[in-house]
Amino acid sequence: MEPVISHYELQGTTVVIQIDSVPSDVFLCISFRIRVGFKVGGASKSLLTVSEPQDKGSLCSEAFSYTEQKLQRFCVADQCQCMTAACATYRANPDLTLTAAKRLQETCQPHIKYAYKLQVKSSQTEGDFVTFTANVREVLKNTDPGFEALSSGSEVELIKKVTCDLVHVALNRQYLLMGSSGSEVRVGHASRFRLPLDADATLEPWPTQCEDPVCTAQTASMDEYALDLQLFSCPKP
Repeated sequence: MEPVISHYELQGTTVVIQIDSVPSDVFLCISFRIRVGFKVGGASKSLLTVSEPQDKGSLCSEAFSYTEQKLQRFCVADQCQCMTAACATYRANPDLTLTAAKRLQETCQPHIKYAYKLQVKSSQTEGDFVTFTANVREVLKNTDPGFEALSSGSEVELIKKVTCDLVHVALNRQYLLMGSSGSEVRVGHASRFRLPLDADATLEPWPTQCEDPVCTAQTASMDEYALDLQLFSCPKP
């Protein structure tokens, strides 16, 4: 009920907002309006930085795009995370032109923070979202320090909007999931990792049983891709 912003100003092209305190137990959202003078192509991302003036070691920075991007908030109890409003990329049909080498190149892009081979166990609908519980069968890539605890056998939650009908997730099926965002939440005395199936994610079925040559070739290609990642990993930037 009380204002938390003590001062704000524009320093060149930087907006500086001073806040009395940032609560650790309450979701805090601060927004401001901008006016587009003219549109250009190839614009670089902007930088959002949060810091404590008296503690330089508390600096936290995150790059974001100025382009319009709608976000939705997903909460379980008092723990929330933001998801992009757009749905994940879903590869429903086998694509034999996507070779092991091409899939490896895609996975090793810097913005892809993780790639997991998963098996979905259960699902539960909660309001505007569906939560899928899945087991990690294999960690193919992980460059996010926050996910270092994830290993083969770990349990994760996949969050999908109910309106994303084209992203079909079936129980007891295996999938390849690549993404760039996620969060670790506390559940009782344990923690669980939550991965959004939003615009930053790509989901692809990983067949386990095949009855036609196309499916067999797809499975062989994905197995080769997984082996290459395990043996050679992604090149250092």
